[in-house]
Amino acid sequence: SMSLARVLQPAIRIAREGFPFYELYREVIMADLFGEKGGKTRSFPAVAEHAAYVLNEARDGPRWQVGETVTNPDLARTFELLAEKGADEFYQGELARDVVRAVQGAKVAATERVGVLSMEDMREYRAVQRPPVRSTYRGHAIYGMGAPSSGGVAVAQQLNLLEGLDVRGMDQDGVAEMSSL
Repeated sequence: SMSLARVLQPAIRIAREGFPFYELYREVIMADLFGEKGGKTRSFPAVAEHAAYVLNEARDGPRWQVGETVTNPDLARTFELLAEKGADEFYQGELARDVVRAVQGAKVAATERVGVLSMEDMREYRAVQRPPVRSTYRGHAIYGMGAPSSGGVAVAQQLNLLEGLDVRGMDQDGVAEMSSL
């Protein structure tokens, strides 16, 4: 078993030093953030909000070009705090205070109310460990979140259905192929 600090080191390095902004990433981010049409991929509105945060850019900020290096110093600092101070930092430390401030400062559009998360809520939270869902796909063991989450079961079922199809032989743009998926 590796320490949290060791597990976080590659993520800290990538967040600090960056990674190349590649074409598919550009299409997804630009379509979601800036409403550009013609991208091959569309995602959910929440992804646009996450993308804006991940890129540390406002909607009218500079647009990344393919080949540029994407960095995220805020994420690097978050991971560094966790590596240095441990998981309790997230529930009781500076990171917990940042989470509470963000939630309390954010209005829910439908109600115009702000969030009510408190430091006490953060301190008292206890993660519940549950056994994972285990399945196989083409000889590989696949694990997902167990109940009450439905995600692990849903992914296992979808992969089990795909196992009966010749996915590699499919035309990626074919109507019949997309229909079968």
